[in-house]
Amino acid sequence: MTSKRAMLFIDGNNFYHNLRASNISPSSIDFLKLSEVVCNKFHTSRVKTIYYNSSPSIESGQQAYYDQMRFFGELQNLPKFEVKLRKLQKHSNAEVIRKAHERVDALILCSKCKPIVRAEFAETIKRSKYREKGVDVSIAIDMVALAYSNDYDVCILLSGDADFIPALELVQLLGKEVRSTFLKFGYSTQLRQKFHSNFMYLDKQLLEEHCSKES
Repeated sequence: MTSKRAMLFIDGNNFYHNLRASNISPSSIDFLKLSEVVCNKFHTSRVKTIYYNSSPSIESGQQAYYDQMRFFGELQNLPKFEVKLRKLQKHSNAEVIRKAHERVDALILCSKCKPIVRAEFAETIKRSKYREKGVDVSIAIDMVALAYSNDYDVCILLSGDADFIPALELVQLLGKEVRSTFLKFGYSTQLRQKFHSNFMYLDKQLLEEHCSKES
């Protein structure tokens, strides 16, 4: 029996901050091992991992900027990996919604689906944190667009953010399965309850024994 094709969507900023809050060094994580472990735990075959984060700013210091760019470059060179960076949001909600609608309108959706998708993205934007709207919208749109284009059978979200629930529901409406995984710290109760039979904790032992650069 052929394994179901899985695509892993990683909310990099969310993951980074919650690793630190869980006393786990972000630099110790091997993202290729992490991707394979997560997909295997859900009994799926990984077709691609997409890692999302904010674009670094040189204003934060040259060393920090070049360290981040080197890290993103290393991820991009991993097998079946893609890195997507978005600038920190400086536009109004109305402007962000307009740009999101332009991306949705570029999809070939039926007359019933398109207004639902547009409305759900607008709601996601309103609930998102100011600095991360661009990243959140990019993840949400990609999950839906790639489900629509049949690029995967199972959507796996590595994030603890409940703001992604509307997009995940749309993925299900498109006939795809949904999974979520995250650290116990920062894992939204609402997100876990919504997909109560299809979530997995990334505990410290699993990360250190199977997903670290030294394991």
